[in-house]
Amino acid sequence: GYANINAEFWFFGLPLEVNLNGGLVSQDIRFRLGGSNFFAGAKVMYLNLDTSAKTAFTGVPIEFFNEKVQDFGVAVQVEYDSRDYTMTPNRGLYAHLQVFDHFECGIGDFDYAQYQFDLRSFHQLARDKLVFGVRLKLDAVGGDPPFWAYPWITLRGVPALRYQNERTAVVDTELRWNILDRWAAVVFAGTGGTDGDLLLYRDQSGIFAGGVGGRYLFRPENNL
Repeated sequence: GYANINAEFWFFGLPLEVNLNGGLVSQDIRFRLGGSNFFAGAKVMYLNLDTSAKTAFTGVPIEFFNEKVQDFGVAVQVEYDSRDYTMTPNRGLYAHLQVFDHFECGIGDFDYAQYQFDLRSFHQLARDKLVFGVRLKLDAVGGDPPFWAYPWITLRGVPALRYQNERTAVVDTELRWNILDRWAAVVFAGTGGTDGDLLLYRDQSGIFAGGVGGRYLFRPENNL
């Protein structure tokens, strides 16, 4: 794939407008273990990017960010998935653990590791009309990662990349009311925090987001 991404990163509590422009190669393979709900596999990723940045307030370019970089990594992953549906599950458990090792080599400029754990649980209540979901997400990095590889808080209502650090944790909950075959109302709330030893990022706790919304299923028979 190819992407030209303009994103706002925050360093020392101040926003910078960053451009990431280049190519991506990603290969992901997973095998079901027997007839169980367990899966195991691997992943390979390669990035070739031109990076640049400017201050969000004045638009002054920052020469330090103007460089061409490569990032190459290999991951192992294990997964458990007992959900009845993938996109809009009503019940079941999903757990995913991934460890990524990035190499400093001929096609990689960085030496670091990424650790990701994602747990989601769904429960039907009140004669299947109500569905309660909870999510726990833990992310961490070690070594010398590029700025875009530091994990960030992923909550509905919180801008992506706003809260980055060496370690992040998120707990998210959702209550869905299946009003009709195609229509549902959703109430959600979550909290998260960050932690690390770098001066580049601030430790944050008590980050909260919540809201209400609606959901429409195009294919109710498949919960899509």
